[in-house]
Amino acid sequence: MQELTWEKLLISQQQDFIARFKYDVQNSLASGYDGIERQYLLSKFRFYDENYKNYDAFLFEIIQIDLYFDDVYDHPEEDDPLFLGQYIDRFCMEMSYKYYQINEDYWEYKYRQCFETFYQADQYMNHYIGKLGEEVVKLYLGGLITEVDYNLYQYGDGGVDFRLTKDKNIGIQVKTHALFRIDTQTKVDHNLDGGDIFSIFFQNISTSIAEVKWQVTPDELNKNKVCIFVLLLSFVEGEGTSPQPELLMAGWKPSHMINNINCIQMEDLFYMGGIRIYLESL
Repeated sequence: MQELTWEKLLISQQQDFIARFKYDVQNSLASGYDGIERQYLLSKFRFYDENYKNYDAFLFEIIQIDLYFDDVYDHPEEDDPLFLGQYIDRFCMEMSYKYYQINEDYWEYKYRQCFETFYQADQYMNHYIGKLGEEVVKLYLGGLITEVDYNLYQYGDGGVDFRLTKDKNIGIQVKTHALFRIDTQTKVDHNLDGGDIFSIFFQNISTSIAEVKWQVTPDELNKNKVCIFVLLLSFVEGEGTSPQPELLMAGWKPSHMINNINCIQMEDLFYMGGIRIYLESL
């Protein structure tokens, strides 16, 4: 009899998870274009459709966060706490200014109508998507890991997103991929509006899922014990996404077990449910 290892068990669970995810997507597609609220794929369908009876079958691996519900973050330049969405926005704008040489004359948050021209919207959104992924990982793992880091460093964060609370020498990297994204240049060049974009998103969900892949760098593997992979399900339009984005905890893997660093797919990962006990064992 073939030996049953923890790795084989998590691979088997991952295969089951992927099948459930794809099944849920097909169910949402069957509801038709009008059955899915714009900017949501599964959470609105699962949690709010009264005609859908299998409430017990929804994916626990999907986490939805509300970016404009509770003002929970203090900011040194503000008298009142900011919403999470505002806090992420400030950080990403500052990152864009730091790394992409934005014209300082336009460094005013209130002039967002200039954003696509002067604020490098797509680079901004790269940082934004990354922070959304870090926020859901923190929600998922709680006190097991350190807080989401919003500090600005002169030479970057060192390629480590989190550290274990009990051992700061153990790094954890989070890689977040957007399932469907229309960049600013494409949006402007083709004169697309929100309805056009969502129609494209809706029609290409299955293809987009099949093509999902993440990348990591050798440096990230060297500096982190574990890599966690997150999939942003809410579509990204230019510099914006849903105010209640839904993200899928797609899987994880110990860094030393990752081989093809330029093409990591969901099938290559371990089931997310096994990560906590693994981190606790380190």
